[in-house]
Amino acid sequence: MPLRFRFRLTPLDQVTPWSSEYWPHWFGLSDGTYWIELDGHRLLCGRDGGPFIDYYVCRFWEDLVETTLALFAGRTHQFYLGYPGDRHNPEFSLRRTKNRIKIHYHDRIDDITVVATVPMKQWLAALAELDREFVAAMAERLGGDPKLLAEHEQRARWVAKALP
Repeated sequence: MPLRFRFRLTPLDQVTPWSSEYWPHWFGLSDGTYWIELDGHRLLCGRDGGPFIDYYVCRFWEDLVETTLALFAGRTHQFYLGYPGDRHNPEFSLRRTKNRIKIHYHDRIDDITVVATVPMKQWLAALAELDREFVAAMAERLGGDPKLLAEHEQRARWVAKALP
């Protein structure tokens, strides 16, 4: 049962600049969409198959690392997708049992439920793949700005440092 964390960055000419003296900045340039592929399903996507989360891919990347750390600690992890209490948000929770992760996803709008169990090794491989692809995609966007490149070098090592 393959698991993949997927994303698509917004083309640079369509990224809305933040009103900040520090624009452009690394986080803001990660604007895009993301979704999860699991057991033939595209989670976090609408009926048309397109992702419905249009946000900073960096946040997804960071949240997945924090989730993984929580799973290593043996805690159930509830993903908050959107605003807490919004009845339209999908439910997405993870629970680790030994070396396996049980994934429970329920899309309330389309009434789709996916429950699957994946080996921790597969979860880590999917996270490593996302990390490689995201870091490479961001490197292509940054041009020659020394400040952005320095931040990118630091962030590029973040996942390897964070995970056991």
